[in-house]
Amino acid sequence: MYGARTFRPPMSAKRARTKRSTCVRFESILAPSFLHSQTMKNHFKDLCRNCSLLILVCGALLLSTLPFQCALAESDRQLTLDDVKKFLDPKDLAPAEREWLTGKVKAETGLENPRPMPKKQQRKISKAFENGSASEYSVQDLIDAGVFTFRPISNVHPKAPTSDEDKSLLNRDGKDIEVENIVWGKKLVPATMNYGVMHSTEDGYADAAKTIDIWNKDCSEGKRSSSTPFVLGRCLHGRDILVTADFEKRWQRHCSSKLTAKPNVVNWNSIGVEMEHSTEKNIDYTKAETKEAARLWTYIQQRAKLSDNNIVTHGELQGHLPKDHKSYRTDPEGFDWDLFAKEIIRLRKRNKYEPAASDSSSIKTKPQLAIEKASGKN
Repeated sequence: MYGARTFRPPMSAKRARTKRSTCVRFESILAPSFLHSQTMKNHFKDLCRNCSLLILVCGALLLSTLPFQCALAESDRQLTLDDVKKFLDPKDLAPAEREWLTGKVKAETGLENPRPMPKKQQRKISKAFENGSASEYSVQDLIDAGVFTFRPISNVHPKAPTSDEDKSLLNRDGKDIEVENIVWGKKLVPATMNYGVMHSTEDGYADAAKTIDIWNKDCSEGKRSSSTPFVLGRCLHGRDILVTADFEKRWQRHCSSKLTAKPNVVNWNSIGVEMEHSTEKNIDYTKAETKEAARLWTYIQQRAKLSDNNIVTHGELQGHLPKDHKSYRTDPEGFDWDLFAKEIIRLRKRNKYEPAASDSSSIKTKPQLAIEKASGKN
């Protein structure tokens, strides 16, 4: 070694000539391949450029359809309790979310928040409801007038009957219910309402809004929740009628369609009304609540053209079951039938209204018997 560099002996002349000739030989052999490689590189660059452009175009297309896909996915899911709370208090919502939520609630329930209405028209509709002559107005009209308070429910369209056993309920006693108007699956189709069912909550809350929130909570948690289009509060501070959905456009699960004692009264052809009451908690009906129930049923009866015989109690549908059965019901419990019937008769006389004729061959229901007694027919 000389210093830090390695000594290399000088190359001989013969070896130098051999190396030069070898290089020339290899260059002549590899020249076409080298040129071919350059051409391929150029082609590859062009291909990459075109692919990049294609990827950018496809990405732009996917991004443009993303809002539609998200909206489609959102429209397919049910409302949750959080959605309902946001809908009732939308002040912190972004405009896009508020717009989606408003559209979703309307699609689910058939209703929307109160629309602007002149004060004079509001007073006219409110007075008509008070006097039992509001049948010309829709549920939405009564919400706009402040007669009803809208509080949406998230299980307005429960799973429709699909088994042969369920479908056979439609044809008992030789009577057919309009199958084409039933809500099958999630298809929102107006249902034909032929019956009314009176309930009492018996949940111990004595708060109509709380009752609806519990229904929404159960539905959000995947539980099979019941609900009715109307929940009547105790009317301690004035009118207290909450509406969850339009009974003329949607149906809700509020009684057992399989275990009912009246085979033709099922969820998808009946209107349910819950009244706040609890025997266990000693929460009784107020007189204002009972009279308001009479006004509400007068409106429903006129609007849906129900006979007295077609208004039944939940207990009449499921009170025949064993007391230890989970579907055994006796509600509305402790209800003042005399006061209710007297108010019904007063409203009928005031408006000279006669309901649809009852079927004389059917067993008389509790509401029918009470009304006949108050009118002097019984």
